[in-house]
Amino acid sequence: MGAGGLRAKGSLEAKPGEDQEGGVVISDSGKVPPLVISGPSGVGKGSLVGKLKEEFGDAVGLCVSHTSRDPREGEEQGVHYYFCSRQEMEQGIKEGKFLEHASVHGNLYGTARSSLEAMQTDDSMCMIDVDVQGCRSLREAGVEGKYVFVAPPSMEVLEERLRGRGTEKEETVQKRLANAKKEMDASMEKGLYDKILYNDDLDEAYRELRSIVKGSMQTVLARRALSTALQAAPVQDAGTQNQEIDTSKTTPIIVFVLGGPGSGKGTQCGLLVDRFDCVHLSAGDLLRAEKDTEGSQYADLINSCITNGKIVPVEITCQLLVNAMNAEMDNNSKSHQEGGPVFLIDGFPRNLDNFEGWTAESGGIARVVLFFECSEGTLQERLLERGKTSGRSDDNIASIKKRFATFQEETLPVVEVFRKSGNLRIVDAEQGVEGVFAEVQKILRADIPELGT
Repeated sequence: MGAGGLRAKGSLEAKPGEDQEGGVVISDSGKVPPLVISGPSGVGKGSLVGKLKEEFGDAVGLCVSHTSRDPREGEEQGVHYYFCSRQEMEQGIKEGKFLEHASVHGNLYGTARSSLEAMQTDDSMCMIDVDVQGCRSLREAGVEGKYVFVAPPSMEVLEERLRGRGTEKEETVQKRLANAKKEMDASMEKGLYDKILYNDDLDEAYRELRSIVKGSMQTVLARRALSTALQAAPVQDAGTQNQEIDTSKTTPIIVFVLGGPGSGKGTQCGLLVDRFDCVHLSAGDLLRAEKDTEGSQYADLINSCITNGKIVPVEITCQLLVNAMNAEMDNNSKSHQEGGPVFLIDGFPRNLDNFEGWTAESGGIARVVLFFECSEGTLQERLLERGKTSGRSDDNIASIKKRFATFQEETLPVVEVFRKSGNLRIVDAEQGVEGVFAEVQKILRADIPELGT
């Protein structure tokens, strides 16, 4: 993360699919980025992939490649490869049906677009096993993912492993060693792989591979847990049967309030409530309240996300927000401005998945998006000071750093979406509370005349 802090201006350091600290990462498509794995024959890729499958089961899916070679003993169609004729593969390549393809030892291999699309589901992480040439083609095709090259500790060890198989002729061994040397040299190409993983000890190499995909697997398992819970008992206990905003009586005015942790969103929302009789809904507060609700089926999941600085699945957050909005409009406990109550939704949407889920499921469109821009240094200082008295589990230095990383990687892209749509209003949150409030009032009076003076 750059020294410039948590700001919307300028380019982001984190590339799509990066997971430097095991944080949850979602690609621009909303899918978990695939693991693209390469390495020479005999290096142990199959063993590493097998250990992932053993631990995570069908939460890890292998994108099955096509090949023109004949099946070997024990290989099954559609499991190990899609076996087809050379003519069929050449025709598919000509028609652009393959993301990557290569000729290896005289046979064609390739990854079909349809194979990746079929495997890249919401509740699994897809793996793509390709050679260096295939990796380069996937990069050029714009496939977002985590690119890992598995290397032997030395060429001597690799040769020993290949000969230890006892299944290949000397000519084949020499050909594989020559190809391995080329692949290992090419793997050092800048920007081609995110990680070179040396497989000297299988268990140690697996621990390293597991740490690389930790964030992705956390996302997959969280989504699976949510899906299971929703199927078992749909969210209804908060007082509504669906996630749509009820506009039968009045049409609410929605203001999204975004900013890094500690930027003063909650403080400013409280001042706006007192000044303009708005309704403040904090996504974080609603989630913490749900976490502490006795018998909540989502308590453990929400607690894990909050502690680790992760983003709670959108279905839960949307449901809680919509329930609170509908309850406010049903109760009508305040005399709101003409045109409906003004809801200040604080800390939401926190990523593109939140934004898309809210748009699709709630029907609510924000008239204004306030973004409190502040440097990371100032934010950290504020949060550590707040942590002395807040009692919050995430106001500690470890959680703060994770929250900063999540904000940088996931929330700033949403801010850019709002910037392009024209309804983003940037507030300088480095100022004191009064200076920020004066700026916010000016913005809202201009954008929401219903507020009055």
